[in-house]
Parts: sequence; structure tokens; C-alpha cells
Amino acid sequence: QDDDGTVRVEVDTNRTEDNFLSIANHVNLEITAPPSLLLKIDNNVGNVTVEGVQARSLDIRSNTGNVTFRGSLDPDETSNYSMETNTGEIDLRLPPDTYAEIDARTDVGSLNVGSGFDAVDARTDDRVGPSETWAGVLGTGSGSAPTIRLRTNTGAITVRAE
Repeated sequence: QDDDGTVRVEVDTNRTEDNFLSIANHVNLEITAPPSLLLKIDNNVGNVTVEGVQARSLDIRSNTGNVTFRGSLDPDETSNYSMETNTGEIDLRLPPDTYAEIDARTDVGSLNVGSGFDAVDARTDDRVGPSETWAGVLGTGSGSAPTIRLRTNTGAITVRAE
């Protein structure tokens, strides 16, 4: 833990075996954190799941693997939030009363913004070839809504109320 309260967890694995059954090392991390936090995750290979937190800031990046967020956004923050994976699905689950702008794009895959939110106002819903984009606002509120940026090159994006 840094002096400013930042908690950093880094895992660096070195491949010790190279055979058919053990191509690379494997690490599972389960981290318990305060319910309200600034969250930044950089992941090379593997799934990332964040559950039960209220994010004041969110920056999740994975090269290969699914990215899942099941939580809420701090209503007093107008920060930008971002979830990105090169190859993998993005599954964003937020409370029905969430107020946020969504900016989502998949180059190859489907994109679904589900019902169940207090309001869903689609500003664009484009399908061009295999790519799909969706921009709009979830919920209603006053002032600027935080923006949630969702990107995957290959994989589906799902946004739903929970």
C-alpha cells in the first residue's frame, strides 16, 4: 500500500514448464476491497470480474479475457468510466436507477443494452458489417452524466439492469 492509500497488486509469472498439459502458469486472485473505490485493472490474459462495489472511477483493461462489472457508480462523481478488452466479452450490470451515458463499440460481435433501467434513450444504434455501436443515456438526472466507455475488438457487449 502506497502512502496515498493506493493498494497495488502485481503478479508476474514465469513459465517454468512447456509441455502440452502445462503451457503457462495460472493465477486466481480474489481481492476484497472497500465498497467505494477508484479502480484500475490492467490484465494481459484471463477474465476480470468486479462485484459489489460502488466505483468512483473505473478503468479495466484486458488483452484477452472477459470483463464483468456488477456494481454501481458513485452518484456524486462525474468521472469517466472505461472497460476494454481486445478479445473477450464485456458484461456491465448496473442498478435500474443508474444515470450514465454509454458509449459502446464492438468490432466483431453483438451489442445489447437491455431493458430494466428507469429509462433508456438510444442516440445511435448502428450496425455496419460485423461491428456494432450504441450510444445513449441510461436513466434520468440533472447535470452531466458520467460516461461509460465500452470497447472490444472481438466479443459481445451486454449492458443490463440488475
